[in-house]
Amino acid sequence: RRENYAAVVRHATVLTEFKEYRAKASLWLANCALYLEKNQNGLTFLKSAAEGAEHLDEADLSWVIQTALDYRAFDLAQQILLTAEAAGRGNYVLDAYQARLHYENKEYERTLEILTDDFVSQYASNDGATPFVFFIRGRSLDALGQYERAHKSYVLMNQIAERAYNEAKGRNYAAAFHAV
Repeated sequence: RRENYAAVVRHATVLTEFKEYRAKASLWLANCALYLEKNQNGLTFLKSAAEGAEHLDEADLSWVIQTALDYRAFDLAQQILLTAEAAGRGNYVLDAYQARLHYENKEYERTLEILTDDFVSQYASNDGATPFVFFIRGRSLDALGQYERAHKSYVLMNQIAERAYNEAKGRNYAAAFHAV
């Protein structure tokens, strides 16, 4: 609801005044702006969050990259990834984001250099696996005429989506929301 976003905006705006909270609060503001369709304001907040990305934990670093992708701010997402890599913060999640950037730029060979058979095999066994990785792998394989391998990627994509759906189906989100 809009009033919930307004409350988050009020609180996050205050938190941006404190250096140790600025990056995370800016990330909250960027996401609120995205959902409230105030994208120009959101990009300003997103850039502020990106400038403080070294203060973000792994989950929030991933979130700021995802938010940049949601804004289709690919150059900013690439900059964040390069900064994270230079700081030695690389992991399979950041690799998946790099693959997505290559995919968005129609660099299908480079996408597949990251999303190798070994990578997706290990990624599929991870609890946080998302179907999107298998989607961009399948689309990249399709673009390069490797249809049988693309089909296998789409099958994995559907299995991951089904697993996530079944896990979500068993949760009581209303109770969790009220607890928060």
